[in-house]
Amino acid sequence: MRSASTSEQLQRQEQLIQKLTADLKKEKEESKKKDGALRKYESFYREVKARSAQKAAARQREANNSSQRPPQAPSRRSGQR
Repeated sequence: MRSASTSEQLQRQEQLIQKLTADLKKEKEESKKKDGALRKYESFYREVKARSAQKAAARQREANNSSQRPPQAPSRRSGQR
């Protein structure tokens, strides 16, 4: 009788181990997908941030250039009076 309960207990433990192994594998796969999505988002965010910084620098240069130039008199084109 004792060997029957021991074998049942071993069988339950094996089933539990198989279930936990499958769950762990599934969690790892989900984690891998999430990590990939996060890396993709972070890359996109860095790219957008860099473009924004470039545009801000260009606006700043433009503002500096326009404030350093003296106002110009309207130029006359040839042929106009």
